[in-house]
Amino acid sequence: MSADTREKVFQALKKHAPISIPDLSRKLNMLPPTVGWQIKQLHCARQVYVHSYSQQRSKTHTQIWAVGDRPDAIKGVAVPDAVYDELDDRRTKRLTEEQIEAIDAAREQRRIQALSSQIKPFRDPMVWALFGGVAA
Repeated sequence: MSADTREKVFQALKKHAPISIPDLSRKLNMLPPTVGWQIKQLHCARQVYVHSYSQQRSKTHTQIWAVGDRPDAIKGVAVPDAVYDELDDRRTKRLTEEQIEAIDAAREQRRIQALSSQIKPFRDPMVWALFGGVAA
């Protein structure tokens, strides 16, 4: 059974390469660990190689596989948090502390204005009926 599965994975990889293990497992209707194991066996037999790496938003690298006896791609350098975090952009722009505080104050002011524009005063008619006047 293992050889049949391996051949099935190899033929699908030939047809759809370059492709990642999760994508290939979806195309084959197999579990990713099964496909991953078979690709690992094919890799040990030098029938497939790591074509490239795909950088995910979660900062992980997914291997992209292809058929052939080539050297594996070199894993890329992890992208620093500055790419994903708006606050770290300040470091690349070389802003001073005063500029950062001004940006934060302006952002906070815009947030407060947006929230205050959503507030609508409500006067309950029961206040007049129960107490005979407007609540102070």
